[in-house]
Amino acid sequence: EGWHCDEYEFSIERTVTSAKTQGGHVFSAFVRDITGRKRAEQSLKEAKERAEQAARDRAGILTAVDVFFIYVDAHGRVTEWTAMAEHTFGFARNVVLDQRLQDLLIPWNWEELARMMQAPGERKKVRLRRENGTERLIGITVTPVEQGQGTCYIFMGKDITEQVKLEHDI
Repeated sequence: EGWHCDEYEFSIERTVTSAKTQGGHVFSAFVRDITGRKRAEQSLKEAKERAEQAARDRAGILTAVDVFFIYVDAHGRVTEWTAMAEHTFGFARNVVLDQRLQDLLIPWNWEELARMMQAPGERKKVRLRRENGTERLIGITVTPVEQGQGTCYIFMGKDITEQVKLEHDI
């Protein structure tokens, strides 16, 4: 820390060098005011902490809700795949992230999904055929999100098979 002539402390960086001369050693000192840099570093640290907290909050919300959430970027790559998506579709998050959604072997009607992407907003029922031959019914909504690089998509929904069975039993 340094002391300004206007009687306040401020952050400094100093460099001291020495040189040997015939008369002894000579020392040179360079002092630089780094108050602006310190403020910028603190601001960056606080912004990083806020971003990390927001990510934790978002992850907590996505974990707490009883729906899957899949985010697909403008290049068709999966950038978000929640635990409920893992449970619904049987693919681990680390396997699908950065993969193109259409390259995943999700056994649903891809033509229906493409139609939903062209006419978004409505909740639709899509059949999902499991490897063991059972069929599940998925309620899904597709929402486009315009980004600078193109259109991204949010897929939200849940397995509604049991709910539909209960409704038909009543």
